Amino acid sequence: MDYAVNKLVAALKIDLVNLPETTKIVSGITVPQWLPAGSGTDQSALLILGLIAYCTSTNDAIMTAYIKKLADGISLMQQGDAMHFPYGAFLSWENTWHAYGNDQAYALLDAGIFLSDPAYTSAALTEIDNFYPWMLQNGLKASFVVANNGSGIQLSSELSYDQIAYGIRPMVFASIEAYKVTGLTKYADIAGHLAAWFLGANDLNQNMYDVTTGRGYDGLSSTSINVNAGAESTIEALLTMERVGNFPVVKAALDKYKK
Repeated sequence: MDYAVNKLVAALKIDLVNLPETTKIVSGITVPQWLPAGSGTDQSALLILGLIAYCTSTNDAIMTAYIKKLADGISLMQQGDAMHFPYGAFLSWENTWHAYGNDQAYALLDAGIFLSDPAYTSAALTEIDNFYPWMLQNGLKASFVVANNGSGIQLSSELSYDQIAYGIRPMVFASIEAYKVTGLTKYADIAGHLAAWFLGANDLNQNMYDVTTGRGYDGLSSTSINVNAGAESTIEALLTMERVGNFPVVKAALDKYKK
């Protein structure tokens, strides 16, 4: 495994670490060009989570600096605030947000601790404090596209479905991490409320997780659920249930919101 990790890090140092911190404008929004795929914050979040563990073990100064560079790129993709859409959400790529793999807030919370920089913690909490509750109140989204015509961020298009386990788990993880970092029970409540999607607190009031077999279903549309249980959906569901179960206050919130 050390060989594989070292080979990956070597490739990152060649292909991505030294990319200049340039930006471009997409539909009136400034986006970074030094992340994977230019502005891929979902991929950047995964890199941060893996590289924190790597740098903790190796003290690699180059990759520690790269974690900061990735975190800066993710932070640049945050749009809106407590009063303005999309309420602190981190766009996923260019001017698009998608639920799947939305680990940006989770990664920034860990980066804030690792880099001893509260700015990253604050940015992550802004999304969790505002965007997550907005979706819980107004309906979960699968994706949306935004633009800035000079008068602020406006919604160009949106999709509510399909909703999938890989879109819910990242938000649950981020909310639990926020609870761990701050000790504030409001984040445990958000985590439990989001996790309750797996146990009927969704648009169809149907379980997306089979508590008897451990199967996670593949998707929820406006009219039905896809009861296939692929590896991704099952793993994401099990990871969510395991993490919730490790925190009694989060489990209590899940029990409160489940159908």
